[in-house]
Amino acid sequence: MYSNKINILIKKITSTEVIGQSIVAGNIRPLKGFMKRTGNTFYFTLKEPGDDKNDGVFTFEIQKDTLLIGTWTAYNSKKEVTKRKFKLLKKEFKYDPNAMLSEDIYMDFQNPKEPEQKEEKIKKDTINEDEEYDDSDSPLYRGASDVVYTINSSTTKLKESQLKNLKKLDLEILRNTIFARHGLSFKTKTIRQFFNDQEWYIPVSTNVNDQLTALEKENIVLLKRFEKYATDSYESFGR
Repeated sequence: MYSNKINILIKKITSTEVIGQSIVAGNIRPLKGFMKRTGNTFYFTLKEPGDDKNDGVFTFEIQKDTLLIGTWTAYNSKKEVTKRKFKLLKKEFKYDPNAMLSEDIYMDFQNPKEPEQKEEKIKKDTINEDEEYDDSDSPLYRGASDVVYTINSSTTKLKESQLKNLKKLDLEILRNTIFARHGLSFKTKTIRQFFNDQEWYIPVSTNVNDQLTALEKENIVLLKRFEKYATDSYESFGR
């Protein structure tokens, strides 16, 4: 079950008003509301403006200044998803140029490719129990290579010789890992899926261009140049 990573930032608390913002799926929305306190627990009701079709109301409590538990409810009752529960831990964002992707299988599950249909020469009415499963009709996905968790595009000056044989998806991930380290909240679901499960990834901004180092900017230009001509391989992968 895929879910977007959400970040709630409290900017100001007074006796009558609370000001903050939510960051999710590449969107920053201002929040305004109020807070009440019972013992060591703080209860918040914060509303998004309502001028966006995806706006709603956050109601949550903060326990012992570390755990935030609550519910988001959409203003639009006709949305596909009108309510979501969430549990957030207090974290401090800090840019770490050495943060790397965990060793995992990175597949672009958001953009499957249908396999080419082959003409069926023989039709069978029965299937033998010992017959192997045929996945020729399964969706195909583009997959990344191991380089995505071995090459650091924030600390290493990349060379053309390193990139010339990489897949397009490899190059895209290496480039976007730079932005992820700076806390960029990605609008594209294809990109978000690679970083939302990373413990170090905290989306805090929708534009981090002024925070990039000179080396990162240089590597981004090189990676984008290779992306333009790179290709991908597709394979079936069970989910």
